[in-house]
Amino acid sequence: MKEERMKVLEMIQDGKITAEDAVKLLDALGDTAEEPQGEGRQRRRNGSRQRQRRRRRSGGADIQVEVQKRIREAQETLRDAMPRARRAVREATRSIPDVGEIVQEAMQTASEAVSQWVEDSDRKHPEKAVRQFVETTPIQVSDRLSVRTPRGHVTSKIWDRDEVQVDAKISVWGTDEEAVNAFAEQIDVQIRRESGAVQIRPNVPKREKGDSIRSVRIDFELHHPQKVDLDVRAGRGNITLPQIDGAATLNNNRGKTIFEGASGNIRVKQNRGDIAVQHAGGDFIANNNRGSINVGQVGGRAVVKNNRGTTRLKNIAGATNVQANRGAIEIENPEAGVMIQSRGSNIAVRPHKPIGDDYAIQNKDGAVDLTIPDGSAVDVHGYVGRGSIQTDLPLSITGVSRTSQVVTGQLNGGGSKVAIELGRGSLSLYSDEDVERDEPETPTPPDPPDPPEAPEK
Repeated sequence: MKEERMKVLEMIQDGKITAEDAVKLLDALGDTAEEPQGEGRQRRRNGSRQRQRRRRRSGGADIQVEVQKRIREAQETLRDAMPRARRAVREATRSIPDVGEIVQEAMQTASEAVSQWVEDSDRKHPEKAVRQFVETTPIQVSDRLSVRTPRGHVTSKIWDRDEVQVDAKISVWGTDEEAVNAFAEQIDVQIRRESGAVQIRPNVPKREKGDSIRSVRIDFELHHPQKVDLDVRAGRGNITLPQIDGAATLNNNRGKTIFEGASGNIRVKQNRGDIAVQHAGGDFIANNNRGSINVGQVGGRAVVKNNRGTTRLKNIAGATNVQANRGAIEIENPEAGVMIQSRGSNIAVRPHKPIGDDYAIQNKDGAVDLTIPDGSAVDVHGYVGRGSIQTDLPLSITGVSRTSQVVTGQLNGGGSKVAIELGRGSLSLYSDEDVERDEPETPTPPDPPDPPEAPEK
């Protein structure tokens, strides 16, 4: 373009064109300096990209504002819900003594010598003495049956008599035969009625440190009426109980608790052992450390605190409150509100009927799989800090960043709040628990070949 401008100047000097004509020619040629080949095109392209980025930033800012608003709504819902769940757990478990208190009380009953019993396997001790204790005592309908053993199993059976039979197996291990036999004879089982309860307590004599007695175990087998309230505490043994017409308070340290169920409330305190309960007619309240919790049916509310163990609850008529640390949670057919707080592992909640109460689920690390049945009138707010969201429901999923997503929306006009906050993992929201999840079908085995025909005779 520089050469064309020089031509115009030469034409002015030669008098071929006027100054006015020169101005028009220069305007037509453009008054900007010449650009190297390709640079103008690149600059125009860059300008277009900048304008697009500005438009995206403007639109993205609007989206981000809306997303942050939705996140705040979900977090506010969780903050409102979680204190109620934590408070419910504290209030429900406050009346359950700590495991340390359980052991301490048993030691006071059985003397200070219990604390010195070693945990070695009994078969390592060369001498063993076994003694049976059997006694029967009356029990009234209003009485509570209370039994304690610092170390041993507790089992019970139902019979049609208004009395309790106590069958105790007393086992003593040690290094000296005479001392072991003498110590076993000194152990007594006390049965007394006090404060509306039939109390069964072992009485273990005090011994000196370093003597020949190494281990003591007292196993109880009880026979009692079906209509009774039970209060059982055991250590290093299993608690196995039948279905009763009453309430139960169970405490176990280092053993399993297996209970067919009660018509009333059930409270369980467990350390290092599994809890399995078929049915609770009233509330089910449990606190477990390093063990699973499995419950088949709850007529009231379920309040559970579990550390390092799987929690499986089914058919809960009342509200469900669960606090867990490093253990999978499965809630099947909850009929009221659900509040879950987990520090890690997967959570699955599968209601069988439309949701009619608030749900609040908070998980630090792990997947959350929630079924929202058809007909549920809910407001959904879900946030995943690092992971993904999948749903077959008419909900809006918005990306906050490369790793974060938000899901929001109303189903059937809205109503109950469903708030989910997930730190890391996947969030799945489906209308039907039978929806396909890309799992391979189990191949059908081929039919076995027909046996060969027998040769004709």
